[in-house]
Amino acid sequence: MPLDVRAIIKSEMFKQNVKQKDLAELLGISSAYLGEVLRGKKDGPKAQKHLEHICAILNIETR
Repeated sequence: MPLDVRAIIKSEMFKQNVKQKDLAELLGISSAYLGEVLRGKKDGPKAQKHLEHICAILNIETR
Protein backbone atom coordinates (compact mmCIF):
# COMPACT_ATOMS: atom_id res chain seq x y z
CA MET A 1 0.00 0.00 0.00
CA PRO A 2 1.43 3.44 -0.89
CA LEU A 3 2.85 5.44 2.00
CA ASP A 4 0.57 8.38 1.26
CA VAL A 5 -2.58 6.24 1.20
CA ARG A 6 -3.88 8.00 4.30
CA ALA A 7 -3.71 11.37 2.53
CA ILE A 8 -5.43 9.88 -0.52
CA ILE A 9 -8.17 8.44 1.69
CA LYS A 10 -8.72 11.78 3.43
CA SER A 11 -8.89 13.54 0.07
CA GLU A 12 -11.38 11.02 -1.31
CA MET A 13 -13.49 11.25 1.83
CA PHE A 14 -13.71 15.02 1.27
CA LYS A 15 -14.45 14.67 -2.48
CA GLN A 16 -17.14 12.05 -1.89
CA ASN A 17 -18.52 13.86 1.17
CA VAL A 18 -17.99 10.79 3.37
CA LYS A 19 -17.90 11.56 7.08
CA GLN A 20 -15.45 9.80 9.37
CA LYS A 21 -18.33 8.75 11.62
CA ASP A 22 -20.18 7.11 8.72
CA LEU A 23 -17.07 5.34 7.45
CA ALA A 24 -16.30 4.05 10.95
CA GLU A 25 -19.84 2.71 11.22
CA LEU A 26 -19.42 0.82 7.92
CA LEU A 27 -16.18 -0.69 9.20
CA GLY A 28 -17.64 -1.58 12.59
CA ILE A 29 -15.07 0.51 14.49
CA SER A 30 -15.25 3.69 16.51
CA SER A 31 -14.75 7.06 14.91
CA ALA A 32 -11.93 7.75 17.38
CA TYR A 33 -10.08 4.57 16.36
CA LEU A 34 -10.57 5.39 12.67
CA GLY A 35 -9.10 8.83 13.31
CA GLU A 36 -6.02 7.21 14.85
CA VAL A 37 -5.68 4.91 11.84
CA LEU A 38 -5.98 7.82 9.42
CA ARG A 39 -3.41 9.87 11.37
CA GLY A 40 -0.98 6.94 11.46
CA LYS A 41 -1.13 6.53 15.25
CA LYS A 42 -2.36 2.97 14.68
CA ASP A 43 -0.49 1.15 11.94
CA GLY A 44 -0.45 -2.53 12.83
CA PRO A 45 -1.85 -5.38 10.74
CA LYS A 46 -5.43 -4.70 11.83
CA ALA A 47 -5.12 -1.01 10.89
CA GLN A 48 -3.68 -2.00 7.50
CA LYS A 49 -6.70 -4.23 6.88
CA HIS A 50 -8.99 -1.31 7.73
CA LEU A 51 -7.09 0.90 5.25
CA GLU A 52 -7.53 -1.76 2.56
CA HIS A 53 -11.25 -1.97 3.31
CA ILE A 54 -11.57 1.83 3.22
CA CYS A 55 -9.85 1.90 -0.18
CA ALA A 56 -12.35 -0.66 -1.46
CA ILE A 57 -15.30 1.33 -0.09
CA LEU A 58 -14.05 4.59 -1.63
CA ASN A 59 -12.94 2.94 -4.90
CA ILE A 60 -9.30 3.90 -4.42
CA GLU A 61 -6.81 1.98 -6.56
CA THR A 62 -3.84 0.95 -4.39
CA ARG A 63 -1.61 -0.59 -7.05
